[in-house]
Amino acid sequence: MKAKFNLSETNSNSEKSLEFSEDDIHLIRQWFDVVQDIHPNYLEQADYLLAKKIYQSIDMRVTNSIERNC
Repeated sequence: MKAKFNLSETNSNSEKSLEFSEDDIHLIRQWFDVVQDIHPNYLEQADYLLAKKIYQSIDMRVTNSIERNC
């Protein structure tokens, strides 16, 4: 399984791209999970949407709590 997540931003002055390794993606997922467990009030809908993309990119089942908040 090879996961690749690329964030791109384009504006009139420059183009930026950030790529994460599979290990990075798993670490980001774990970070989200901890925040969701400890301080769910900090999370916004955009956080849940990003978490859903991350779970899908690594072929993990999207949890019910993420689905409910998207």
